[in-house]
Amino acid sequence: MAESDFIKVLRRFKKNLKIGLALSSGSARGEAHVGVIKAIIDKGIPVNMIAGASAGAIVGACFAATGNVDDIEKAIYEARPKQLREMISLDLAIRLKGFIGEEKSLKWLKSLIGGVYFRDLKIPLAIVATDMQSGDQVVITEGSVLEAVRASIAMPVLFTPTKSQGRFLVDGGFSNPLPVDVLKNMGATFVIASNVIRTPEQAKTEFLKEGSMERNGMSNIILSDKLEKAREELIKSFAQPSEKTPAVDAEEIPNMFNVLISSVYTMEYAFVRSKIRQADITISPDIRNLNMLDFFRGREVIAKGQEAASKKLSKLVNRLSR
Repeated sequence: MAESDFIKVLRRFKKNLKIGLALSSGSARGEAHVGVIKAIIDKGIPVNMIAGASAGAIVGACFAATGNVDDIEKAIYEARPKQLREMISLDLAIRLKGFIGEEKSLKWLKSLIGGVYFRDLKIPLAIVATDMQSGDQVVITEGSVLEAVRASIAMPVLFTPTKSQGRFLVDGGFSNPLPVDVLKNMGATFVIASNVIRTPEQAKTEFLKEGSMERNGMSNIILSDKLEKAREELIKSFAQPSEKTPAVDAEEIPNMFNVLISSVYTMEYAFVRSKIRQADITISPDIRNLNMLDFFRGREVIAKGQEAASKKLSKLVNRLSR
């Protein structure tokens, strides 16, 4: 197979070319990674290694397992609110463990990725999780891919933590939301970063727009009736697709789960800025009007990712060819 123009150009500057792909955290926004990968494949760019955190871990694992993103793209298009509703457990919430347990989430992940181990992958993969007690980054490259991804997506409150080797692991975005440095430690000489984490300015704007969902006080989360309302609110957050996020009065209180996730990703952006500087090229799809839990606009989000990646990669080739 003939080398693509992208690879021909890069080989002028790097003799030992090893391309790494870093996929950021970002909840529903992470669906844009699928489009980014589609553009990379279309341009004939070989990916030699992948590192992902949280949403990026899911997409990265699917790509690493098969060498394409066809299955996860199909799953995103076919996703229905009922699937997510069935994963939410009121019993776990009453015991203050989280809303989505390990067994149900592993079953869901297995339907996307399959029961593969790192040794079976077509592309070398690193999954980032976070030690809940120390806050340290945990890079997983061995064992069950499903268990590693489950640890990486374990956003506190939403998911129960994962226990591994005596440690409780949570969302990888807390310690390394865009694992560019992980790829460099793996030997990558050229890193493509796909980043879907918003800037603080975007987060502030969207925070004020995320008040269209039903509100409730949640002053005492231990009470079962309050938890039931919270469960219903979470279901609505997951299950109500929207063409765009309607604006609300700034004094209205936004949905509690959007508040949680928006706060997390605002914090993570401070980490992301330094990681972007370490990457050779960063692709940031224009999905600023997407809620963090709006999983049912996948077709639009994937298209945005593909468009952004195609333009950015073409611009790089044109610039380096001069």
